[in-house]
Amino acid sequence: YAQHEDGREHMQHLLASMPQWGTETYNVLLNMHGKANDVEKVKELLQKMRDEQVEMNEVTFGTLVTVFGKQQDTSKVKEIIEFLRQKEGGAAISSRFYSVLASTLSKAGDVQGVSDAWDDLMASKLAPDTEVYNQFLA
Repeated sequence: YAQHEDGREHMQHLLASMPQWGTETYNVLLNMHGKANDVEKVKELLQKMRDEQVEMNEVTFGTLVTVFGKQQDTSKVKEIIEFLRQKEGGAAISSRFYSVLASTLSKAGDVQGVSDAWDDLMASKLAPDTEVYNQFLA
């Protein structure tokens, strides 16, 4: 709906009426613009999140990995991974994030990146489920 003219107007009105955007709002917008291949808007929203010090969560990171991976921008994907590694107190992510990461890097042909993601997953002490194992083995 938001991709159509009427929907865009409604969405812009709604967003303008919100005094502050939270993580969930940003996640929806990042996902929407990512699916529309509007990477510049995704980068703009990401910068706005950082400027406003809005907390990023597992959905944010997974969305960003997916968007940049779809664009074959593995350097940006690796930047996100590095951000996660350096995040004070660590990021609250699950093994499912690593599944998204492995899928994205695999589709980009980054075999070393998939291997590094596996090492990170093992170092995290998270318990991967069958879906996560299958993603790494695919």
